[in-house]
Amino acid sequence: MKFKFSSFSVLSFLTFAMLAAFIAKVPAAQAATVFLTPSVGLYQIGQTFDVEMRIDSLGQTFNAAQATIQFPPGVLRVKSLDFSSPASVFNFWLVQPSFSNTDGQITFIGGSTSGLSGSAVGVLKVTFTATAAGDAPLSVSDAAITASDGSGSNILSSIVSAQFSVVPSLNAPKAPTPAKATTTPSAPKPVTVIPAPTPIVRKPMIVKNLPLAPVVNVPLYPEPKKWYNSITNFLAQWDLPADISGVSTAINQNSKFALPMKSEGLFDSKVFMSLGDGAWYLHVMFQNNIGWGPVTDYRIGIDSVPPLPFTISALESNATDSPIRTLEFKTSDGLSGMDHYSVRVDGSNAVNVASGTLTLAPLAPGQHNVSIQAVDAAGNIRENNFQFTINPIASPLITSFSKNVYAQISDLLLGGMAVSDASISLVMKDKNGAVIGQTSANADHGGSWAAKLNGPFRTGEYYVEATAKDSRGAFSLPVKTEIFSVREKPLFVIWSWEITQLWFFIFIGAVILIFGIATRLAWRRRYKQAGRKAIIAERDVNNMIEGTDENLDKMLHYYDDGKIDDREAAEAQFLLKQTKSKLKKAKKYITDNIDEIND
Repeated sequence: MKFKFSSFSVLSFLTFAMLAAFIAKVPAAQAATVFLTPSVGLYQIGQTFDVEMRIDSLGQTFNAAQATIQFPPGVLRVKSLDFSSPASVFNFWLVQPSFSNTDGQITFIGGSTSGLSGSAVGVLKVTFTATAAGDAPLSVSDAAITASDGSGSNILSSIVSAQFSVVPSLNAPKAPTPAKATTTPSAPKPVTVIPAPTPIVRKPMIVKNLPLAPVVNVPLYPEPKKWYNSITNFLAQWDLPADISGVSTAINQNSKFALPMKSEGLFDSKVFMSLGDGAWYLHVMFQNNIGWGPVTDYRIGIDSVPPLPFTISALESNATDSPIRTLEFKTSDGLSGMDHYSVRVDGSNAVNVASGTLTLAPLAPGQHNVSIQAVDAAGNIRENNFQFTINPIASPLITSFSKNVYAQISDLLLGGMAVSDASISLVMKDKNGAVIGQTSANADHGGSWAAKLNGPFRTGEYYVEATAKDSRGAFSLPVKTEIFSVREKPLFVIWSWEITQLWFFIFIGAVILIFGIATRLAWRRRYKQAGRKAIIAERDVNNMIEGTDENLDKMLHYYDDGKIDDREAAEAQFLLKQTKSKLKKAKKYITDNIDEIND
């Protein structure tokens, strides 16, 4: 094979090289299965047979896989590997499929430049030759399947291996038995590839007419007109009328096959081997006492190959500010045919379209990602991605807005310039980005616009975000005003100090509080001073009373004997005058102290 390398192929090589280095280390994210088909088989020595490795991605898209298939080299030999289309969906091989009949191994690491999905996506076909009798198990190891969602996740969750047996050729001449041989080697036990139909034992009814055509039911492939992507052994069923004595079946790709009039027995169901891609026909015919009836040719359509790779392009230039993109994409499917395309823009819900052209709804400026899945009639998927950029139109200018916005009573007035005849969307947000209000305005031919955001507003800090949209639906990038405050309207202004109703009541409250504190402090001070004066007055009064009490005691002492001489009378007179003088002073002193305390 000859390869032409380009920058894209080198980039793809590096991508898959990095993928191969880490693919086994990535934890499984979703379920997918690697399986070998057929999974069982009985072959003769010298016979060749094909085994396919396939992937059931269970609806998840993938774009790369790796595996090692191990086989017994003493029983089987690899004759050839087929990894071309349609045997394999991969178009890139980091490690090209290769085999060793000495080690009994087949290895590969491959991928696709587009995403793939299906129930039986082909990866590799191996042609074996049976070389010796014995059991021949095939196992898969070091396997991984990489999701095509950009995460590189390994979505492999289960592996289904295969088990074959090889027996001696029925046409081979018998070797002479050695004279001294005491035992005869036993031939390997054949394996039952397909279970035999369960026979029905009964006495058929005698009738006068030929049987009707069988009504066949295949649960795995329930609708003959449809296509399916499942490849596995399957069961076919039919009802047996009471007169039926024999059944003949066959399966091939001949819709007009003449079924042999030879009974296989009496049974109402049979398991058949898995089928390859294409339209197959299950032929079933009944026999009764009159003869063989008409044949039912039950169609089974199988297509396990995803649609062909495809590209996506946009009719519009990537450098334009047009919000419209018309995408073109087209592919084909050689077997079941295309069913639809599933288009997802920026991770939104998918939209199904039948044709390969789609005009997207107007999009905001910036980079956008489109994922398109081509789905064939069997449900196989080929996925591709496309990126494009929409340039913004000129952003509007906010040249004026009212900065004195008062809570509960004001509206917000704005004005500015924009693209001629553009529609301006205005959104008022708080500093945390929560939307408070919104409105719109239309620019005139000169580009001027004006708008009003209706209040009332709560106090706080806000900004306004403006976006322009022209007649085509193209948007600008948003622009913002500076942060502004919504505040209470002042009752009056002292110099440049605004006194609002709140601050006015705070001021009055503060004055009342200060006056109360001052009054309390004054009373406490006066009380303390009065207390000190009362203590002094008490002390002085006590001293005067004690002096008077002493004088009275002396005068009473003079009168103890009931007589008063001249000396005692003179002394008593002196004491009385002294006591009168002290009482007079005490009266004046007490009066003055009481006046001071009251002050």
